[in-house]
Amino acid sequence: MKKIYILLIPGFVLFFSLVGCQGTSSSRPDAKVTESQINGPLLAQVDDWRIGLDDFEKSLSALEPIIAKENIKIDRDFKMRVLDELVNNALLAQEAKRRGLDQDKDVIEVVNRYKQTILAEKLKNDMTRDVYVSDKEVEDFYAKNKDSMKGLPEFKVREIAVDNEAKAKEIYMRLLQGEDFSTIALTASTIESAKRGGDLGYISYDPNKKFSKFWSAVAALDEGNISNIFKGEDGKFYIIKLESKREGEAYPLSKIKEEIKKRLEEVRKGEKIGALISASKQKSKVIINPDLLK
Repeated sequence: MKKIYILLIPGFVLFFSLVGCQGTSSSRPDAKVTESQINGPLLAQVDDWRIGLDDFEKSLSALEPIIAKENIKIDRDFKMRVLDELVNNALLAQEAKRRGLDQDKDVIEVVNRYKQTILAEKLKNDMTRDVYVSDKEVEDFYAKNKDSMKGLPEFKVREIAVDNEAKAKEIYMRLLQGEDFSTIALTASTIESAKRGGDLGYISYDPNKKFSKFWSAVAALDEGNISNIFKGEDGKFYIIKLESKREGEAYPLSKIKEEIKKRLEEVRKGEKIGALISASKQKSKVIINPDLLK
């Protein structure tokens, strides 16, 4: 836990500094400090730096997916460590200001870069805040594109698997001579599907159910044909037959409605931001030299 804490806390500090912490940026000793708005009760303060409880909790919630991947429990102890680090960071930052380090050209350059990124994100958020896609628009989009919103193709497959290649070659020759695939599978196959004559029913691609060579063999077959012999990951030797295939069925609107709505909103946001960028280009001096890139 200590190692994870050391690795992650600096990232938390940066995130909270950008999102959750409030304060003035003046470094002059005689500058008038004005208290900026915080959300929730005052959780911590160092001179003009302040953070509210609601801001802290909201910022922490935004980090939950990252924290969860590291198997960190968000309990009071963890919150205290994050808060202590934030306060320590604020103390060091204030001391740096008193020493004039905020006027260092390298610091100013980095701050300006962050400022540019934050301003751009703020503008994009403000410009797209009112983007809305109605249920009717989702339904119309679905109706026009239903045929392209289908599941994976399904294949009706039978399989035979035996323990050695010699036996597989013998079976393969029998199949080429016209013997019934399901009858041979029932009597000779050594895997669970043998009791169904090798029948797997209609299946669609799923790497968790069958190995890659199996799916490659299925994809290479025409209806009614049998595959060559191939070795499975279980060490057995397989022969399969593709009896038929069919297109995947269209997903019902109820299953993909929210996904469609989200995608339409993203498209609309992109169009709005794109139009804004185009308009901004007319007001700005833009020079791009792509030939310099190697």
